[in-house]
Amino acid sequence: MDIKKITDNFVKIIISPPLGWKKPDFTDFTYKNILFPLLTGILVFTFASRIVGKSLAYLSVTSIQHIMAYAILSLIVDFVFFICLVLAINELLPFYDLKKNKTKVAVLLLATISPFYASIIILNIFPSLFFLGIISLYSFYILFWGIRNFLRIKKDKEIIFFIISILLMVGIYLILHFAIIYPFFEFIV
Repeated sequence: MDIKKITDNFVKIIISPPLGWKKPDFTDFTYKNILFPLLTGILVFTFASRIVGKSLAYLSVTSIQHIMAYAILSLIVDFVFFICLVLAINELLPFYDLKKNKTKVAVLLLATISPFYASIIILNIFPSLFFLGIISLYSFYILFWGIRNFLRIKKDKEIIFFIISILLMVGIYLILHFAIIYPFFEFIV
């Protein structure tokens, strides 16, 4: 795995999804390569931003142990969210005349959720910049062009696949957060 080539491909996708998804070179990837060096790198930055941001905001009213528990549970939820989302979308592929391919779906989702996690990192550290949360909507634009140019879903079925993918993304994320994070850490969120 050449780090420069990988980052160049992801930067091209994030800057211009219609062109970036046309000929990305992810032949060296495996599902494990995506989970451990790449996804965990993003999640470590998110974890650190949660600790720093929540400590600055709530350390006067709660303990550092409570903030650490929140950050650790959020890290676990984010990791489980990605795995569940990859498995769910991978199971949809045969219904759209494609073979199951966890690696391809994981590449699509890693590029898709990168702006979402970038906005979470910014909002954790600088909560007053809440309007930058709109950056996370760019994820849907990346997802649409990834479905069209990377997965190559048929034109007549791509909108349905896109809508189902969005519903899965939002649904899985909310279910995990409402079940695990919000009951115990309602004042932090």
